[in-house]
Amino acid sequence: MRWESLFIDLEAQLAGEERRNRASEIQDMIRVQRSRIRLVDRLEGHIGQSLILRLINSDQERGELRIVGENWISVRQGRSELVVPLGSVSAISELSPRAHLETDPANPRRRISFGSAMRAIARDRSAVVARLRSSPTDRLEVSGTLAAPGKDFLEILEHPRDEFSRHGAVSGVLVMPWESLVSLRRDAQD
Repeated sequence: MRWESLFIDLEAQLAGEERRNRASEIQDMIRVQRSRIRLVDRLEGHIGQSLILRLINSDQERGELRIVGENWISVRQGRSELVVPLGSVSAISELSPRAHLETDPANPRRRISFGSAMRAIARDRSAVVARLRSSPTDRLEVSGTLAAPGKDFLEILEHPRDEFSRHGAVSGVLVMPWESLVSLRRDAQD
């Protein structure tokens, strides 16, 4: 009887140790899996949901996440669309814990590049308002129409937002590197 109790106790200790080891391995696997999640994966799991963007120029923008590009996102705000390069985002809040992970590393999803998005907006000829990186006390905002984007720069035909880019309305052409863009707002097209 005494030996039987000893073996039962020993089996219980071993089973407890196995459970603890298994729980530890699961936690390690979760940490490894989570470390593979990129920001675009995290954001893609949130498409169609509301979020708050805190931008590098101290602006805070709330809207519905619509598109996750290669290195940019599009957020719907009422009748406007805000395109934001991820490099201009300081923080994002109100995200759920969801993330979308690519299951086949040999066949990654193709995301729309920032250049492709800018070319599509330029083709659309919509009036835009571009917010540019500037000093904390100076807010630089330009309205106009996006002209033909280059490989690493944008051209905006400057004109009042409520006018078209006609010869008499254009007051100048602003050329800027992509890195200087904080956000680009345009009226949504239905």
